[in-house]
This record gives sequence, structure tokens and C-alpha cells, in this order.
Amino acid sequence: METGEPRRFIENSQTEIFIRSMAVSYNRIYAFILTMVGNYSDADDLMQEVSAVMWRKFDQFDPETSFYAWGMTIANFEILRFRKKHSRAKVQFNDALYEKALESIFVGDDRADVRVEALQDCRRKLSEKDQKLLKLRYEKDKRPEQIAKATDRSRRSIFRDLSRVHNLLHQCVNRKLMDLGIESLACDISNSSKEVQAQVHGLAVLVAEMLDGSIDPQKFELLQNQLLAEPQQLAYYIEHISLCANLKKYQTINQPVNPSEGNQEHIFCEVVEADLAARTEIELAKQAQPEKEKITYQRSSLSPWTIYRVFGAIAAMIIIALLLTAIQQFGSQVRYREPRKPVVASLSQQIGALWMGDDQFNPGDPMRAGQFELVEGLANIEFRDGAQVVIQAPAQIELITDSEIYLHSGKLVAYVPESAIGFVVRTDNSKIVDLGTEFGVSAINNSDTIVNVFQGEVALSPRDKESNVSYPILKLQAGQGRKVDMAHKVTNVSVDELAFVRGREFNCRYKASQGSDYHRWLAYSYDVRRDPDLVVYYPFDIESEESDILLNVASSTVGRLNGQLAQGKARPDWVQGRWPEKSALKFNRREKQFVTVPADQDFCIADNVTIAAWVKCPDANKFGQIVSNRLDGQVNYQLSVYDPALPEANRMQFLRYDDLFENRIVSSNKLNPSNRWVFLCITHDNNTVNFYVDGHLFETRQYEFETAPVLAELNIGAATVQGHDFSHQMFNGIMDEILIYKRVLTGQDIKAIYEASKP
Repeated sequence: METGEPRRFIENSQTEIFIRSMAVSYNRIYAFILTMVGNYSDADDLMQEVSAVMWRKFDQFDPETSFYAWGMTIANFEILRFRKKHSRAKVQFNDALYEKALESIFVGDDRADVRVEALQDCRRKLSEKDQKLLKLRYEKDKRPEQIAKATDRSRRSIFRDLSRVHNLLHQCVNRKLMDLGIESLACDISNSSKEVQAQVHGLAVLVAEMLDGSIDPQKFELLQNQLLAEPQQLAYYIEHISLCANLKKYQTINQPVNPSEGNQEHIFCEVVEADLAARTEIELAKQAQPEKEKITYQRSSLSPWTIYRVFGAIAAMIIIALLLTAIQQFGSQVRYREPRKPVVASLSQQIGALWMGDDQFNPGDPMRAGQFELVEGLANIEFRDGAQVVIQAPAQIELITDSEIYLHSGKLVAYVPESAIGFVVRTDNSKIVDLGTEFGVSAINNSDTIVNVFQGEVALSPRDKESNVSYPILKLQAGQGRKVDMAHKVTNVSVDELAFVRGREFNCRYKASQGSDYHRWLAYSYDVRRDPDLVVYYPFDIESEESDILLNVASSTVGRLNGQLAQGKARPDWVQGRWPEKSALKFNRREKQFVTVPADQDFCIADNVTIAAWVKCPDANKFGQIVSNRLDGQVNYQLSVYDPALPEANRMQFLRYDDLFENRIVSSNKLNPSNRWVFLCITHDNNTVNFYVDGHLFETRQYEFETAPVLAELNIGAATVQGHDFSHQMFNGIMDEILIYKRVLTGQDIKAIYEASKP
């Protein structure tokens, strides 16, 4: 066979298409790999592996799409494998910086050909000394310490000179691109202050040491922090690496190819051609010779290293063929098993959880990468990097890696310790990168994404699901919220902590499921406080018993309508509540103790109302005024229990009246509290009053009343009327919980509250 025959065959084959496409995209893919691993040696090895994978999978490539984009996808996958394999390496970018660099590279310009031309022109303008330095570093592939030894200089001075030359070329290339109307990722520093130029030069020195593989961990950490904190320095780094990659390419394409020196591109093309030529010769020889006749082949003129690689590839093909034959022959015994996906997390705890299909878990079970659907309940997933995520059903999630989750729909709250900073939550239209935080994310398939930051900071980046295009990154801090719609429009939203199941709530629900009475109440109280008709809710459950504030936790008014404990002797005392873990307030009538909430429009309820309270009176003959919202003679509502000093002893009282006449109603039946916790509740719809005790209907009375409400403060434990002294009717006992609704609760609702919160 003539030696030109295989070449003609190649020129009409897929191989030629691959080689031509690879020649165009090779250096850009290499630059990407070098940017992400930051080391020439590792980048060279990875580029060789990526090239081999691309060749093996070329039959899967769609010629209607971008060869470069396809290659970049394969390269990114191989880099991730490399990072996982070397996860304990001290000199490797953390996930946060990797993601930032990845985004910057994919949103950068793709005028690689123009950059190479500009670089060639700029290089020719360098001094002879600088050109010699580049020739030694890139053409001769000499390491800085080798150059230092050959030129009798220090290694540090070589790094400084290389950094200086790189900066000169970088600025020259950027100016040429700007003249052509092409915007650079990094800004031009030629006119910047000496301080900025010195900073960039120092960065270039660190990058040069990193690329050479000689940077120490402390310097690498400094470099990484600079790139992570300063977007312009990261942009400079990416362009700087591209420059270094192009310098290697420039030296290669301007020098004769010598396979013995290990040129990767040449060897790759040579191997592909030789492999195909060998298979072509075999096929033609088979057609020309009898089946059992011995066949001889023309010896190749390739280098020994190339021949070794060719026969290695052929041997691998033979092994694969034998395996396929065995599978076909013993198909009933040998079955293909899809490789198991890696374990990326574990199920820490779950409450009433029901997973879709066969995906049922027990606490402690490992969770592999993949998609899952939580139909009911709550699940706490702990990722291997240390981040914890509470999933709230119904939710569809996808575990991507040990530091990334995709929320297709539903709600989650992420808790990220310092060791796991950079944890990523993706949705259909957004990417949220943790910067050391606690944050909530709500998502609906093909709809809005809502992000609430509770602690710390996150980086929010709207992104296109299909094209993976990113939009400007927004940094959100504690107390900030944003909504991203499917058009990638970002709007401010208020942070709603009760819209998500956060850590304290998850923990209390878990303890409730284990039988704790206190946590049974606390878990139910989270449901209660989310009711949109709940005006105020004082659970009397505080972190510090020294507090002078009675906190309101109703979702509609949280953050305001807090009660202020009176000062001095009039201040009620914090004591133990219905359980040892809970607090309550003890009121002493003799000291005229009470709590006041400033007047607010939300208290102005003129029609449907429900008032409930947990109370305990050590002296069963003394109750008094529990809740009062009135301005002197005009009363929106007031709940009291008369003490024996009055004719209506131990009877529940509810009153509403205006400035024209008094209108009150008192229960006919008497209470028998016997020094125990009692749950009192009344409802009024302007026609009927229902009195409830311990979740049961105590009495129903007709009570018609209708008037315009008055703006008045809310008093707890007292009722104040100008010109009158009602101190003898102030509350005397312990209060543990107060709820006021702007609707009439049903008997079933009231019983449910009692059953969930009874001691």
C-alpha cells in the first residue's frame, strides 16, 4: 500500500473533521483547564485526557452545535473529577472561587483568534532580552529555577521578570482589543496609580509561582482570597492565564514540530492518523488475502513512543471486543450495571417524611447524587462539605455534588458553616452562592425564585436554565430578600422568616415527635403564628428572663406590636411557665403591675374577634383584667374574670362599648380554677359571644354591638380609664400566652389549640 493512501482516507473521514475542529479549539480549552487548575503540569495531563475523551466520544457530538462548547463541557467534567481526586490538596481553588472563575470564563468574549494575533504583534515589540526570556520559558520549556541557574540569577528575579513581561503583553493586547472595539474582562491599569500597578504586579508574581507549581500554601491562600474578594483581580487572573496559554501556543506554531520533544497536539494527531491507517491497512489486507493466510504489514515510520501508544490503543480495542463477545455469549449471566452515583450527603433527621417511590430513607442513611421528591414532612440533609439543608415538603430536589443542590420546586433553608462557605443552591432561574450564611430559598417549577437571607451573606445570580447564561451577581446580606422571575427581573421582597422552617422550628418538631410536651406546644405555636388573621401573638417564651420586652411573633405583625413591661415595682416578674423550659409573667395586683403595647391601627377590630389566654391564679379568688384595648370610655374589646369582691365573682366578662352607652356581657356560669393552668377564650361576631374554657364551649350569650373602633393602646393585666381607679381589678396571677384574631375561630379550632398546648 502506498504511504499516501491512509492520508487520503483520513481527509475524507470524521477524523479530519475532528482534527481540524480540535486545532481551532485546542488552545482555548487548554487555557480553560489551566485557569481552573492553576498548574502547567496538571493542565498538560488533563488536556491530554480531555483530548482522548473527546476523540472517544466524537460520534456523540452534534455537528450542528459548537465543538468548542462541547469540548469545554467535557473539560469541566474532567476537571471536577480531578478536583475530587485531589480534594485534600493544599494548593487547589475552593469551590466558591472555582464557581466564580467558571462564570467569568463563560461570560467572557470568544475572540480567541483576535487575541492570538494581537499577542503575536505585541511580542514582536518586546526587547531582545524579554523575548529571550519568553523563548527559554515557553519554547525550551525551562522552569524558572533552570533559567535562573543558566543565567546566574536568583529564581525570585526570574519570577519578577516573567511577571513584568506578562503584564506588558497583557496591557498591549488589551489596548489592541479596545482599538478594535472589543471589551476586556479586566480594566486597563496602565494609567492607574502606582499602588494599583504594584498590587497587580504582586498578583502576577503569585500566579507565576502557582503555575510553576512552586507556590507555598500560605501564599496560595493569599492569592485565593484576593481573587475571591476582588472581581477585577479575578478578571485579570483569567486573562493572564489565557495569555500564558497563548504564549505556549505561539511558540509551538512558530517552531518546527518535533515529536520527540513531546508536542501534545502533534502526538495526538499522529496517533489518531496512525490508528486509523493501521485499521485501514488491516481491512484492505483482509479483502486481498485468503482468510487463513498469514498477513504482513508495512512497518510504520513513526517514533517508538507513538508506535507504543498506537499498539496500546489497539490492545485496548481488542480487550473491549473480547468483553463485548463475552457479554453477547453469556447475556443471561453477565449484565451491564450502571455505575453508582457518588454519595454526596446523608439524611440527618426527618419528621413525618414520605419520599416518592422507592426513595425511602432512615436517619443516617447516605444519599447519592440524583433527584428526589419529598411528598410530605420535613427532612434535614447534611452534605459532606458540612452544609445542612432543611427541605420542606412538597419539594423536588436534585443533589449535584457534596456542595451543591438544585431546588426544582419547594422550599429549603441552608445552614453553612465556615468550613463549607461556597455552598451552592440552584433553581430554574437563579444560582445562590453562600458566603457564610443561613438563608431560605423558595422555588416553583418555571416560575419565581425567592431568596431570604437570615444571617450572613449570599451572592445571587439570575441565570438562564437552558443556555446557562449568568446575569450580574447581587450580594444580599442578613435581613434582605429578592425575587427573581422567569424574565430574570429582580425585585426586593421583605424577609419572611415564618415562610420557611428554620433550624429552631425543625429541632422543636423533631423533639415533639420524640414525645416532649413543651416541644409539642412550640411546634404547634409555629403553625398558629403563621395564621394571616392572627393580629398579635405573645407566647411568653423568651431567650432571657431579664428582658423588658414581651415579643409579638404573629406573622402579619412580627417585628412590631411588642409589649413593654412597666418599670420599677410595676414591672411583672418572669417565672416558670407551663413547663420548665417555658417562661411566663407573674402579676402582683398590690404593686399594680402591667404590660403596655403602643396604640396601633391593627388593634382597631370592630367586628369579628377572638381573644385567648393561658392564666393561672394561685389565689383562686383573684383574677382581674387580662387584655384591654380601650380609650377611656370607648372600648374595642376587653376580657376579664371578675374576682369575689364584685357581684359577678369568678365569671368571665367580655365588654365592648362606645362613648354613648355601656355594653357588657358576663358569663352566667362561674369558673372553678383550683390554682391550675386554665385556657380562656372568647369569640364575638357582633351578635353572639361564645365563652370557652379549656377548649370546651362554656357558655353562649347574645351580644349585639356595632361601632367604629378607636385607636388605643393594648394593656395586659390592667385597664386604664382617665378619672377612674381600676387598680383593684388588675390581674393577680400568672399569664403564659395571649392570642388575638380578627376572625371568629370555630370550636374545633379552639379545641385544637388547647390540646396542642395544654400542660
